[in-house]
Amino acid sequence: MDALTRKAYELRRDIIEMVHNSGAGHVGGDLSVIDILTVLYYKVMNVSPEKAEDQDRDRFLLSKGHCADALYCVLGEKGYYDKEEAIKTFSQFGSRFIGHPNKEVPGVEMNSGS
Repeated sequence: MDALTRKAYELRRDIIEMVHNSGAGHVGGDLSVIDILTVLYYKVMNVSPEKAEDQDRDRFLLSKGHCADALYCVLGEKGYYDKEEAIKTFSQFGSRFIGHPNKEVPGVEMNSGS
């Protein structure tokens, strides 16, 4: 199994844990985009927490906002924030990790919805 495939499997596990912990989320949509997000964030795009303000960074806009869980897992894994915080607090009262991407979360470029 190559490294990207292994990373996608690990992220699937994180998504399932996140959805289970929160009792909310759209697991089908999340699992359907994780391979794409994994390739983009780990092979194609020029992004990192250190380049968060770099004008030459690549930008990813998730218009399929119901897949925020998958994006949060990828960004946490990339080091934008503590991934465990996202997994444990997703969709909970007072959490910055709400059901649709929002700019309160480091690495999210724009708010989006359904």
